[in-house]
Amino acid sequence: MSRLLTEHSTDNIKRLLDCLTESSTATEAYRRAMYQLGLALAPIIGNKAGDDDELVIACTVEDADYLAKGIVDGSEDSEIFSTIRLVCFWNTRVSTGERWTDDSASPIVKRYREPLSEDKHHLLVVVKSIIASGCTVRTNMTNLMNDLHADDNIIIAAPVLLEGADHELKREFPRYSNRFDFLYFAVDDKTNSLGEVLPGIGGDVYKRLDVTKNIIPEIVKTRRLRFATAS
Repeated sequence: MSRLLTEHSTDNIKRLLDCLTESSTATEAYRRAMYQLGLALAPIIGNKAGDDDELVIACTVEDADYLAKGIVDGSEDSEIFSTIRLVCFWNTRVSTGERWTDDSASPIVKRYREPLSEDKHHLLVVVKSIIASGCTVRTNMTNLMNDLHADDNIIIAAPVLLEGADHELKREFPRYSNRFDFLYFAVDDKTNSLGEVLPGIGGDVYKRLDVTKNIIPEIVKTRRLRFATAS
């Protein structure tokens, strides 16, 4: 088992990744680590922004209040983006095998989507706690592609990537892959008998974060109220 750290990984990032992989890490500490990893991603994403870009953050429900919120908060503090929009997906999982990385699909059960500005260039950031099989990222990106302009850029961001997952995603989207930019802190190359990445993010993110698949994230509640008040 080997882990390759990328050029974006500092000593603090390594400590946060180690916190995720430790089985003894308590839920609140695990949540804080995910949030702080999101904060760390925010300035790197900001450096890739164009003038007056609208940032569109697409996440899954389990990542919304932690990893995605860190990116949102860090991006708001930087004041780089003209506007920030959030899209949150509730996905279920259908697999053809017993392993987590077997050929599978992640159909969308529900979606929270803030309106994109038609007159702005968008920087879409698809956020996931870990990218392995890529089925959830693939499903959620497909859902959003028609909302983007032809020249909008796409960042696929995660703390950890399974080796080769980026190439698989590019093959799935030949028309768009030249617009993809992958952003991650570590690459792992091993999986266990269940297909979970090792050391990855320490197992099942739902269990580690202590969230359920039908939860309504606090960030969705807050932003939904903000948009309702503004309308």
